[in-house]
Amino acid sequence: MSENDPAKNKKIPSGDEVIRDFFENLIKVTGLDQVIADTLQKLFQEGELKKQTILDAMRKLRGGE
Repeated sequence: MSENDPAKNKKIPSGDEVIRDFFENLIKVTGLDQVIADTLQKLFQEGELKKQTILDAMRKLRGGE
């Protein structure tokens, strides 16, 4: 790569940035149920994206509280 190569000057996003971007754009995923996307996004925003909270939320969505 040369000094003028744009790829050399690109900032590599942190893991936090990648995860945040993923959840911010989750509702745009084609074929993903909007309610599920909203639920996962909300859990992420609340800092509650853990295995058990995801399972509990999905169980509630299926009506099996």
